[in-house]
Amino acid sequence: MKQIPNLPPFHAKRGCAGCLVQCVLALAFGLVVVAVVCVIVAPWGFYLGGNFHLFAHWEGWGVVHEPEGDYVVRVQIFPRLRGNRGMSLSGPSVNGSGDVCSPHGEMYRGLRLTGGFLNRGIGVHTDGQPFSFSLAERLNFLGTNSQTRLNIGFRGAWHNPDLVMDERGSFRSAFNPDGTMYASDPSKRPSRGEPVPVTFREGSRGDFEAACATAAAAAKKR
Repeated sequence: MKQIPNLPPFHAKRGCAGCLVQCVLALAFGLVVVAVVCVIVAPWGFYLGGNFHLFAHWEGWGVVHEPEGDYVVRVQIFPRLRGNRGMSLSGPSVNGSGDVCSPHGEMYRGLRLTGGFLNRGIGVHTDGQPFSFSLAERLNFLGTNSQTRLNIGFRGAWHNPDLVMDERGSFRSAFNPDGTMYASDPSKRPSRGEPVPVTFREGSRGDFEAACATAAAAAKKR
C-alpha cells in the first residue's frame, strides 16, 4: 500500500485588497489619534481666523507691496504638537509651509514655516493675540545654504478673520531691487528695510495662484 506523501502546510495568501484595507484603517486610526491630541493640546488650532475648521489648520495668502511690484505669499499653519523646544516665543508654537511668488512670477515653493504666539494660555479663540512666523527654504543635506537661502519673517496679530502683520523689513534683505532673490555674498547682504504691512486672508491655493498671475501681469506693465 502506497503511502501518501506529506504535503507542505497550506497557507492562504493574503490578497492585495486585505493589505489595502489594513493600510487605510491604520491611516484612519493615526488621523484620529492626531485629532484627539490636537483637541487636548491645541484646541485653538480648530478656530484660527474665528471660524471652526474640521482639521486644525489655517490656510491663507497676502500681498507685500514693494517698489518693484507685489510679492504674493501663501501660508499653511498647523499647531506644533511637540512643544516649544528651540523657540524663543513663550506661547504655543506652530509649523507649516508656505510659498512666495515674486513680482515677475518666480515661484519659491515648499518653504518651511515656524513661529507661534507671544502669550501663554491663549484659550480657544485667538482674536487679538500677537503672532509671528518665518518662512525659510529648507537646508540642503550638508547645510551649506544656511546663509544664502531665502528667509523672511512676519509679525502681527490675529484680527479675525484676518492675520494682520508686517514683514519686518525682511524682503529688502531677501530680494534685489529687480525682484530676484539675493544670492550673492552673505556678508554683503542688504540691511532690512522699513516694515511693510501685509494682511493674510483665508484662501485656497487657487486664490494664491490667481493673485500671483495678477501681480506678474501688473509688473509687466511697469
